[in-house]
Amino acid sequence: MRSSSTVVYYVPAQGLYYPEEARLPDKSSEREQQTPPTGSLRLELQPGLVPQVYVDGYYVGTLNDVNAELPFDVGPHRLELRADGYESLELDVQIFPDRSTTYRGTLKFVEPVSVPAPDIPAPTQVSPRPPATIYFIPGCYLGDVPPKDAGLPAGCDPSRAITFEN
Repeated sequence: MRSSSTVVYYVPAQGLYYPEEARLPDKSSEREQQTPPTGSLRLELQPGLVPQVYVDGYYVGTLNDVNAELPFDVGPHRLELRADGYESLELDVQIFPDRSTTYRGTLKFVEPVSVPAPDIPAPTQVSPRPPATIYFIPGCYLGDVPPKDAGLPAGCDPSRAITFEN
């Protein structure tokens, strides 16, 4: 026979009490204080040129992608501009808080280097191979040496040879 036992659970009707000082701090004010100050750099280059832009070694897009203006954290940065047919331009820039600095410049055109065509020797004439005769003895021999000169194994009859001209 089974014994029965009763279990009673108590659930508070009002929930748990948290005093005012136990609240989580307001993170929005901390985030505002932790946001580093920023500035920007505006790039003005020769018209029609759309170089790739690298900041501190990382690709950030083309000049059109960044709308010719880049936001930066305050401090020193390395900027590199690359375009096909032009020398790369590298700049060390200092960004100041809440200020926009404008760089006006040009990338230097690089004359294309002509690469001489390699000397390729004329193809040599290969004399055609003389027609070869192939000898076949079913289950015994296949080759281009006549069976009588091939040193056939015992039981191989050279009179059964079939020839093919190449």
